[in-house]
Amino acid sequence: MGDGMLTGEGRRWRRVSSSSGQSLNQVTVRSRLLSSFDSRPVYSQPSTMGDPEKRAPEPAVPFGLPMRSNHFIYDKAYTPLNHGSYGAFPAAVRDYRIQLQDQIEARPDPVIRNTLPSLLEQARTAVAPLLGVPTHEVVFVPNATTAVNTVLRNLAFDEGDVIVHFSTAYGACEKTIDYVCETTPLQSTSVTLEYPMEDAEVVQKFIERVENVYQGGRKVKIAMFDTVLTFPGVRMPWEALVKACKTWGILSLIDGGFWI
Repeated sequence: MGDGMLTGEGRRWRRVSSSSGQSLNQVTVRSRLLSSFDSRPVYSQPSTMGDPEKRAPEPAVPFGLPMRSNHFIYDKAYTPLNHGSYGAFPAAVRDYRIQLQDQIEARPDPVIRNTLPSLLEQARTAVAPLLGVPTHEVVFVPNATTAVNTVLRNLAFDEGDVIVHFSTAYGACEKTIDYVCETTPLQSTSVTLEYPMEDAEVVQKFIERVENVYQGGRKVKIAMFDTVLTFPGVRMPWEALVKACKTWGILSLIDGGFWI
């Protein structure tokens, strides 16, 4: 999980420090971060799927109604407004899932013991470029809440360590933070977000909270934030927040449940 995490990124970010070993002047750090802030989303190039035949990807379908019509099987009279709680996956994924289930039912032991491990490796290889991590660092979990629990419950915390998160965090993840704070020396601090607001404001509020923690003699060990919020359903400037965490030497735990 390393110092920059999308429930899987294992790079060790270099702490920016002066020759005396102390953190760079906080005003300088803030100025540098805010001046370089870019709210434009960054998208990865489509990865080659782990298909031995390496078939050419299908032509891109525009987002919106064409994508719904081509890739999903929603009833034409039904308009889904909440894709998060009971969302559907693309029809091609459903069909392949059924195909795998049929194979397992036909030959359970050979498929589960011999076939599935290689298919799992192919899937990890396919998703790794999307996350920007090596294949061996990709671990599949049932859901993002399980991933957040896995990360937070496997870190060692010392006295003075703080986790910074936002008031818009998913409820189950917030409860995990509460539990970890009750059972370890970790302390938490929440940054209140009240929409509508600009992405730059979100980043500035985060930086100010980190500064306040350090000014109080404590250390921000980890920060947790989303890619897309549950309530309200808006995109978070997570790239800029990761960049801020790199500058401070803070672990980034990104809840990418609505992104990946």
